[in-house]
Amino acid sequence: METLVAIDLGASSGRLMLGRLDWSEKKLSLIEVYRFRTEGTRVMGGVYWDVLRFYDEIKEGLRLCSQMCEGGLVSLGVDSWGVDFAALDERGELVSVPRHYRDPRTEGVMEEVFRIFPREEIFSLTGIQFMRINTLYQLYAMMRTPAAAITRRILMMADFFNYLLSGEIASEQTLASTTQLYDVFNHDWCWPLIERLGLNPAWFQRIVPPGTVLGELTDQLREELGLTETVVVAPASHDTASAIAAVPARGESFIYISAGTWSLMGVELNRPVVNEDVLRVGFTNEVGVEGTIRFLKNITGFWLLQECVRRWTSEGAKVEYGDLVREALDAPAFRCFVNPDDPVFLNPRSMPEAIRDFCKRTGQEPPRGRSEVVRCVLESLALRHREIYERLRGLLKRSFESVYVVGGGSRNEVFCQYIADALNLPVYAGPAEATAIGNILTQACAMRGKVSLPVIRRIVRCSFEPRVYNPENTSEWDEAFKKYKEVV
Repeated sequence: METLVAIDLGASSGRLMLGRLDWSEKKLSLIEVYRFRTEGTRVMGGVYWDVLRFYDEIKEGLRLCSQMCEGGLVSLGVDSWGVDFAALDERGELVSVPRHYRDPRTEGVMEEVFRIFPREEIFSLTGIQFMRINTLYQLYAMMRTPAAAITRRILMMADFFNYLLSGEIASEQTLASTTQLYDVFNHDWCWPLIERLGLNPAWFQRIVPPGTVLGELTDQLREELGLTETVVVAPASHDTASAIAAVPARGESFIYISAGTWSLMGVELNRPVVNEDVLRVGFTNEVGVEGTIRFLKNITGFWLLQECVRRWTSEGAKVEYGDLVREALDAPAFRCFVNPDDPVFLNPRSMPEAIRDFCKRTGQEPPRGRSEVVRCVLESLALRHREIYERLRGLLKRSFESVYVVGGGSRNEVFCQYIADALNLPVYAGPAEATAIGNILTQACAMRGKVSLPVIRRIVRCSFEPRVYNPENTSEWDEAFKKYKEVV
């Protein structure tokens, strides 16, 4: 029995998951050892990540893991959200507090970049969809600040924490591919783009594939935590890449949805798809485990509901997330819709008000109470996924047999049923902890010398039973989709 730890950093919470793997039975069991909040901190108009607190939280979680590992801890690895980074000086210390991707400093930056390097050329090299949160625009915005002059290295968030744990500096490939500064064809940094924009080439570190053994824990941490023989592995360090590795599918005719704060919907390909149609509809080509391409669309996911809950709680209401979702079923169906990806929902002061304002602006009667707001969001999310599904079929000229929903959103029974109804496809929901599972199994394979997607997915199928949702009321959803398209 091998014991490994996934340090899974999401946009709203971080978790340390302890995995026990029986190779002979191909069985993995998981225990959530520690959880902590990772939401951004707003200071003087900016939004930041409190990474030093996160580091203390990680150490506390590792202390608890150490106490639970009688036979020792084989390895650990960090995964995180994409696009955000930490800047280090010549001594390897933080230059400043890392910015959150929702920080306003990137407003208008995309247009400035396009005047130097045209949009079409950027896409032809990187294959990445255009979002103002991308690392490319964050770095270009940073160029105007004093921090740029003393920055010597850039590390993406999971890479930064792997560095703090091991002392080794490297850029893991799946995470690097989210930056829009990665050459998706040559699998290296996109040097022509970096140089023409005036970014310092020395900022960009060596790229390593998922499953790279970085080294042992630092001397300080080995002594502090009592983990004397534990090594640090760079797993699929982008959380979505780890989650997709843990999709328990066979064959290739499936769509995946990694559902959480963001919802990532797409397919797994052997090579990137980069053409005018893909650019037009905003799909992206990110790297996955074993050099696969995650051809997907970023959709704003449960962020809308999370922000509604946060607002209602701040107003003094006692709000239980599960109760809200169940109460939404009693609200009128298909009454109003929003586009979850409209910029007004990126970082509003009040999400419920932003939803009502969108409905008013588009000639709809706005939702009147909490249950109607939640139903509006859930139906809109499902119909947005239907919209992306139609575009995906059109781009690839192929059909699909099933949908696999992984991540925290797979626990939301209403959402999963709505996806089955809206797409008219069976939905296999789970595992909810796909990111941690993919992280741990990538580490486990790496410690045996070879990372293998078929091996990872076989273990997932043996260890976790998905819940199946079959389509219902599909004609009603077809009519709702027509109304959604007219409104949105």
